[in-house]
Amino acid sequence: MTDRPLELALPSACQVSPQTRHADGLGAVWTVQCGSARANLSVSVAATKQGWSHIAGPPIGVGMQTYAKGKLSMQLAYRLDGPAYADPIIVVQYSRPFAQGADTSDLRPLAYLRVPTGFDLPIGCVWTTNPAGFTSDGAYEMAFACQGLPAAEIRGAFHRSLLAQGWRAENGGFGFTNYAKDDLRLMADFVNGNAEPSETPWVVESLCCFGP
Repeated sequence: MTDRPLELALPSACQVSPQTRHADGLGAVWTVQCGSARANLSVSVAATKQGWSHIAGPPIGVGMQTYAKGKLSMQLAYRLDGPAYADPIIVVQYSRPFAQGADTSDLRPLAYLRVPTGFDLPIGCVWTTNPAGFTSDGAYEMAFACQGLPAAEIRGAFHRSLLAQGWRAENGGFGFTNYAKDDLRLMADFVNGNAEPSETPWVVESLCCFGP
């Protein structure tokens, strides 16, 4: 019995419940609460930075993912309804490696956000009620609209607004731009299915690159 998960240095603000046993009688279970949705998401990014390989499940920080490190395996479970990421995380560890042949390739350490943080939209722009959709790896496409601003001018207004808030444009291409600020990453898409300027562009935001 251990009072904290093995081989996983949690952020200092995290509160960890006493260990219990999983219903299967084999796994060790902890409930972890780090104080906010963003802090809770940082746990999944920290795990990848500490040598845990994400080998199964959706992207880190989305639902339940499975990891492996040496002779340990671990599951991190995030709630997706109600309080979602702000709800406590469930951590389950097993003292057994995964079968040979499992995919242990490291992925980019990004934890996707379901609500925008770290920036404000340009004046006159508001978030839409529902996401525009989901990326192929499960991230929310958070859409917004700008009343009174022609679709062709939204990208420029958004770009100027982010730069004024301390973000930097890292790269981009036709209809999209990638931005970064501290531990946040943002991809903004400004075209519709007809490759025309969209009246409801969308963004995907994520946390990146946490250390232990």
